[in-house]
Amino acid sequence: MNLKDLNNLRADTEGRIKAVFLICMFVLVSAGGFAQNTKSISGTVREKGSNETVIGATVQVKGTHNGVITNENGEYTIKNVSPGQVLVFSMIGMNTVEKTVGSQNRIDVLMDAGVLIDEVVVTGYQTQRKVDLTGSVSSLSSDQFMQTNPLSLEQALKGKISGVQVMNNDGAPGGGITIKIRGASSITAGSSPLYVIDGFPLPISDDPLESPLATISPDAIESISILKDVSSTAIYGAQGANGVVLITTKKGSAGMSEISVKATYGISKLANSIPMLGAEDYMRAYMRDMIMSGRWQNADFYQEYKDQIWNTNPSRFQFYPDLCLQNGTKQNYEVSYRGGTDRIQNSTIFSLMNEDGIAINTGFKRFYFQTNNSIKLLPQLTLNTNLSYEHNIRSGAFWTEGNIFNEIQTFSPLVPKEWTFQEIDDNLYYTGKMDNPYRKLKDIDYSNKNNTFFGQAELVYNINDNWFVKGGIGVRIPKGEVKEFIPKTIQRGYDNNGLATYATQSGLNMRGVVQAGFNKVFNKVHSLSVNAVYEANTNKYETFNQEYSQFNTDLGWEGIYDAKSGNHVKSPGVSYEKIAMLSGVLMANYSYKGRYLLKASMRADGSSKFSPDNRWGFFPSGALGWRVSEEEFFKNVSWLEKNVNNLKLRFSYGQVGNDQIAPYAYAQTLSSSQRQAIFGDGAIPALYTSRMANPEISWEVTEEFNGGLDLDMFNNRLNISLDLYTKTTRDMLLEQNLPRTSGFGKVTRNIGSVRNRGFEISVGGVLIDKKDFTWNATVNFSSNQSKVLSLGAETQMLEGRPVGSASGSENVLIKKGYPLGLFYGLQMEGIRSNWHSDYNGIGSADSPWWYATEREMPYGFPSFADTNGDGKVDMSDRVVIGDVNPVFIGGLNTRLRWKFIELAMDFSWSYGNDIINGNVYNLMNNGDIRNKSAVYYKDAWFANNPTGTFTGPGAIDWSGYMWAASNSEMVEDGSFLKMNNLAVTFRMPKNILKAWKIKDLALTYTINNVFCLTNYSGYDPEVRSGSSVNNRILPGVDISAYPYARSHIFSLNFKY
Repeated sequence: MNLKDLNNLRADTEGRIKAVFLICMFVLVSAGGFAQNTKSISGTVREKGSNETVIGATVQVKGTHNGVITNENGEYTIKNVSPGQVLVFSMIGMNTVEKTVGSQNRIDVLMDAGVLIDEVVVTGYQTQRKVDLTGSVSSLSSDQFMQTNPLSLEQALKGKISGVQVMNNDGAPGGGITIKIRGASSITAGSSPLYVIDGFPLPISDDPLESPLATISPDAIESISILKDVSSTAIYGAQGANGVVLITTKKGSAGMSEISVKATYGISKLANSIPMLGAEDYMRAYMRDMIMSGRWQNADFYQEYKDQIWNTNPSRFQFYPDLCLQNGTKQNYEVSYRGGTDRIQNSTIFSLMNEDGIAINTGFKRFYFQTNNSIKLLPQLTLNTNLSYEHNIRSGAFWTEGNIFNEIQTFSPLVPKEWTFQEIDDNLYYTGKMDNPYRKLKDIDYSNKNNTFFGQAELVYNINDNWFVKGGIGVRIPKGEVKEFIPKTIQRGYDNNGLATYATQSGLNMRGVVQAGFNKVFNKVHSLSVNAVYEANTNKYETFNQEYSQFNTDLGWEGIYDAKSGNHVKSPGVSYEKIAMLSGVLMANYSYKGRYLLKASMRADGSSKFSPDNRWGFFPSGALGWRVSEEEFFKNVSWLEKNVNNLKLRFSYGQVGNDQIAPYAYAQTLSSSQRQAIFGDGAIPALYTSRMANPEISWEVTEEFNGGLDLDMFNNRLNISLDLYTKTTRDMLLEQNLPRTSGFGKVTRNIGSVRNRGFEISVGGVLIDKKDFTWNATVNFSSNQSKVLSLGAETQMLEGRPVGSASGSENVLIKKGYPLGLFYGLQMEGIRSNWHSDYNGIGSADSPWWYATEREMPYGFPSFADTNGDGKVDMSDRVVIGDVNPVFIGGLNTRLRWKFIELAMDFSWSYGNDIINGNVYNLMNNGDIRNKSAVYYKDAWFANNPTGTFTGPGAIDWSGYMWAASNSEMVEDGSFLKMNNLAVTFRMPKNILKAWKIKDLALTYTINNVFCLTNYSGYDPEVRSGSSVNNRILPGVDISAYPYARSHIFSLNFKY
């Protein structure tokens, strides 16, 4: 490992961040000499027809960054304008108007409603008119996603963007959010998109809890743009393989002043329940299973146990889902300000959120503060600052006891809620010292606190109408602290005489950037924009964890500070890593008469994650656009000219990288473990090489071809967007077997390849547009199909992931020519109704769980297919039994307004995907003390129910190997149609608002997770558990995730 080169790159990166700061200061000091003679222009913007003032319209000097926003009276004043320059008046949902400045000092404007193609979209290091885009970019403004008053961005975004899956990791308060864009592009490297907040790229993590969408307040966001095709993401190089999510927070505006106060309160409850057996039915079923499984051989013992149970007080029996679940509450309070003068603009928000989960003692609290400022230091020099602080706390045993919801669902109703595992074992048979889930939720003390400070400053200097330069520096400091105490009422705590854990995580993310840009229109037909960017990023991380045990006091977690508690301190665990990246970007946009569009970019990245010889990567992209509607032959057809506002064809190609691998993966590592070396008569600790050096490892490369069409018709009341793409990842990182003579088993190499193909279509329209009634709707469909093209010298790989109580051994199939996301196991044919013995091939005497040799299979035993026809059933008969990939996904969003009442509805759907229900075994659990699903038990095989479709009692005891191998009984159809949000808003009429001298007063009632139509038997078909490699390539596995709640929320919003 070349530490010298690594340290040189890191030192160089930090030095260049400092250099960026010095350049910014130089620009500030030298800017005064560029001032020009200018004047101010004032006026009023009104809507044509109604003559009402337009609030919040942008007035900008064309080709410059000089712009203002109209105030609450539709008025504006823009300074530093020269005669001959053009003022551009724009507003989302309205026609853009251009006015040339002459000798006048006042320009009033009338704007038509209806045109959307001049909407400005953030595309990375720049903004572009939507009509000029050549790549696949989807954007949502706050007006589009805040109409349902979401408390999380998952609620705001789900089903609204084609080709994008937005998923909660689970339904826990503060649960993480995962976004997948155009399928999985890798097997072993990360699959998360890059998040960029106000230009600051956040470190990429596959941990859903680290997604900024999980913690940022939706009210702080102005817009979200998602870059989907590689030609758009290529400007982010090695970080753009999985797409880019650009988050722009709200900014202040000149000429306006707005204070907003918002209060939200809601109640949540379990949206869907799984019917389980009550206490009396459970007891009958339990003892019947025990007898039929052979554990109880006679009725006398049955009667003895029955008497023992019923001699206790039946009123103490519990139904644990009712006991452990509750109606949760949600509260959110926000105060914000937006406004400013021509010189200073500000946007500030304070947000406080408190959510109690539907499981007792689980919750999430969040405090969020952000302030954005723009200060005009000189006529052509602007300082932009962005500061934010976010504090959140996740609490509850759920975060550390991941299987607790399965325990709640299946826990025996015969157990009083106060009993600990010891009392359960003393009073009931065959319990295995099971913990009481109610005691877990009540007794385990767990909290996860996180604090994140973010700040950045940017200087923008407009040299003249065509040239600008800007430089910025930013820092993000995340810190986390985890505390947990498990008392002696829980078995793990009892075994350790009390067990406490303390862990901290801290980070430092720094960024420096310098950008120069040129914009000019030549001869009124040639438009050219060129930008050059130099960027340096450094990320540092430290972790610490410590365990304490053997407490002799009842102080709980605080006992670690008390010398009298006598706790035992285990050896701590620590880690440290530092990653640096240097980048250069050159990008250009050209258009001829706004008709022919050309975009090209090149990015170079150097990353300390890789060896010095493979540290740099180069990522080009190019795109073409043809606005057919601007052609003369098109305009000569009167119907087309009248009804088609925009018809554009797009073609693009690009390359990006994926560096989401662990740092230092190229380096040789040493480990100590417990090995020793003998010297003379003694032994001393020894080190050994645990991983061989691998200097050739590099990033995966993804290339993509994208073709698209944009069509806007009937005064832009109908909008259609279509994209077709082929995305191929090569040099994919895979483990390759090594000869034994090497001394190592495997090494990671860039040898694989996978392809994704698909289409996306979005159709939106204004269906009705009357003075008192409007109705608009947008629907989207998308489909993605993956295919493994190469696995190096191998044709297939078998990986494993645990699925409930079933073994996770080799149940994930990755095979050349097949898609990713395949579940592999035995195909169940039905339930046996006669004695049979053809299972001699499964298991061995060394594996008693699978051992079936010389055994006769009883009635009610599952029958598996002999797929290879060799006359026996064994592991060679495994086949593909499930595919978690949907055939297509989509969404529908519709908005209606009648006078002062508004209705918003959001739907999403998925079709053709399978779900691996890892809870099946625990819900059936024949011959076990755990409770059973009423549905499974009703249709289980019995002698008097020979047509039962589920495994009969005793099958588990006779041949437990059935669940050691994944099988098709776990696989269910995961298709669904879900109504995510339903919101009704009552908005105060405008005449009353004017009389009261306020801007807006609105009361909104929202239902989240309204209904779900599905054949899936679990809580919810949208499941995603875990973020490990195998969990990413087989995401549709339900292993008792925290269930989704249905929320009823009231919100009052007041603006003045």
